[in-house]
Amino acid sequence: MSNITEHIRSKILLAIITVFCALGIVSILLPHGLSWDGSVYTGMGKYLFSNGMFGVWEVLRPVGFPIVLGLLWKIGIDPYVAGKVLALAGAAMAVWLTADIADRLRAGAGIFAAAFLSFTPLFFSYAAVPMTDIISVAFVLGAVRFALKPPLGRNIIFAGLFTGLAFLFRFPQGLALGVVGMVVIIRAWLEADTFRLKPVIRSAAWCLLGFLAVALPFFIVNFYVYGDAFLPLKAGSAIIARAPAMYLHEPSFYLTALLKAGTFMPFVLVPLALFIFLKRYRTNAAWIAVLVYFVVYFSYFTHLAHKELRYMLAFLPAATILAGAGIAILLDRIGNKRLVFVALAFFAAGGIYASAQSLFSVTREDTVYASVSASLEAYHARTGEPAHVLAAAPFLSAESDARIEATLYDDWREVLPKYASLRGNISHVLIDTCTLESPCPYDGQCLAGKAEALTMLGNVASVAVDGTAGRCRVTLYALTR
Repeated sequence: MSNITEHIRSKILLAIITVFCALGIVSILLPHGLSWDGSVYTGMGKYLFSNGMFGVWEVLRPVGFPIVLGLLWKIGIDPYVAGKVLALAGAAMAVWLTADIADRLRAGAGIFAAAFLSFTPLFFSYAAVPMTDIISVAFVLGAVRFALKPPLGRNIIFAGLFTGLAFLFRFPQGLALGVVGMVVIIRAWLEADTFRLKPVIRSAAWCLLGFLAVALPFFIVNFYVYGDAFLPLKAGSAIIARAPAMYLHEPSFYLTALLKAGTFMPFVLVPLALFIFLKRYRTNAAWIAVLVYFVVYFSYFTHLAHKELRYMLAFLPAATILAGAGIAILLDRIGNKRLVFVALAFFAAGGIYASAQSLFSVTREDTVYASVSASLEAYHARTGEPAHVLAAAPFLSAESDARIEATLYDDWREVLPKYASLRGNISHVLIDTCTLESPCPYDGQCLAGKAEALTMLGNVASVAVDGTAGRCRVTLYALTR
């Protein structure tokens, strides 16, 4: 797309990111149901910065986002809302980096890659949710960008730093360390007349140093606190390994989801064909880097038994980069400047329409958790002690500064034994039927224990709050004896 100047392309990219951010701000302002992961990260931040007095703790989670949210909470900023803003900022950065990397494959590919990614409904629907999926992707894209930046040497430390940050926000993003390592080796092979091992070792050392500068303190603290430097990773792997039936899908799950992600996906075939049949593409470090990035992440998540659509966010930018390069190559062959703008307008308009539909289709206000929070604050004011809640879902962490034992994650059969183990330490029990009954479509025994649990709670507690959040019944029991 050499017939469009870089200045015009920059303006188009700015317009894409502006529209994307404007829609994201609307998403933040609209009422939505609380995010499970976002509530956990918010609660973990409160736990960290209150010395365990408030919030919730899950050992299997990375600590990058909780540290940021906890610090904001400590200085008086609503951490859940701040998490939404940070997520949107990370998404905007991911869009910009996607465009930058795509332009390294083909001039002009960036504006298409940015439009494809920004307005893919899956990406947009998570853009303003306080989760780590997209923020960590932005760090990975930053790592890839620095890995491609000449010359090889000390600047690779920044690729390592970004990889470490990605890992601290989402553990599977540690795969980026392998991707960056392969890019370093490929660049050393392609950019020198003869392959020399010394520059590779030196660049790899700088990359590893950057990664360890961020990740090593995390492992040291784990060893000090848990006696096992890798316990969070082991706990996370164990949870993923015992995936609920609702997340068990066929190996083709992500391939099918990619094909459905947007009308741009067929254009991925163009760069793939060129890479296979033309040597000049096989000797281009940027092309190889993006393909390695895509293949490594796609293979890893396909291999996992636990499959969710949002996991596709880890490799969706690589797919949009390839698609952007594909359509840019085709339009270059046609050579019609007007057609470029028509094609961009078509894909952007379709994506904006689909994203807007997803924006307004999921609006919901869960006022019941605000009522639960008010009840717990009244308890704190009356007794002078923060409420300590055995909860069937972590959503309360987004609304309340209570101490949460969010351990009732499976079904009704957990309620009695968990209550028995904590009865001397808790003041309330929070029941959320959606959490306790989520296995029902796959487990005919999921309601076993419901009658006994409700009878027990009726005998030892009074109902403080009872309401609904979407289709879920939420009840807060205040223990009386």
